[in-house]
Amino acid sequence: MRIRSLSDYNLNPEYQRVLNGYFDDAVRILGDRMIVFMLTSSCGLEKYIPGWSDIDILIVADKLDFASLRELHNAQAKYSIKIALALLSQHEFNEKMFDDKTNVVFYQVSEGLLAPNFVKKEAVTEFPNVTLREIQEDDKCMMPMYLHKLRRALYAPSDDKRIILKTLYIVLKMCLRSEGHCIIAKSYSEAFDMFASEFNEQKFDIMTEIVSGTYASTEFINYARHIVEKICNNQL
Repeated sequence: MRIRSLSDYNLNPEYQRVLNGYFDDAVRILGDRMIVFMLTSSCGLEKYIPGWSDIDILIVADKLDFASLRELHNAQAKYSIKIALALLSQHEFNEKMFDDKTNVVFYQVSEGLLAPNFVKKEAVTEFPNVTLREIQEDDKCMMPMYLHKLRRALYAPSDDKRIILKTLYIVLKMCLRSEGHCIIAKSYSEAFDMFASEFNEQKFDIMTEIVSGTYASTEFINYARHIVEKICNNQL
């Protein structure tokens, strides 16, 4: 089983400091109860955007208890970068009781794209194997929820464009992973560029949108509405 050192990532000093600090917090809070600690998503894939990306952490503990969960969440408050925590019990880990985002994480582990930073070897003999087919089936179930969330956000866009942008990013990746396409995008720019190429759509400069101000541009809102209309009307 491949283990990746916490120092073996191309992260800027502040992201690296938060990652190291939160690992120490997890060790302090969980002690021997911690079975797996892993950096995931954009930081784990080294596709993060400084100042925009969260630090996504997956932790597996021997048992789920709300006292420890509360401590782990409270520990996040001292950091300047948002930490997005997914905490699993060993039972959930063994039985593959994952939400859609965590399912993708373990698929990426299966594909060698991610690796844990800590594993209690006497408690874990192997990681769950998640296939692309399982991801595609999960996507079919989850797509209506994400489309509904996106449609509500696009009906009356708020000042905070993160919800729209992040939800659209998830929807585009689901389309790219769908049967007949099977394209895995690991970053915002990859997802938007690959989507434009695969579905013969206009290429949108998503990186400029991400780094520009607080408000979602009219061009981005119109682009997002166009994509949602296409998906909902089966016109891709």
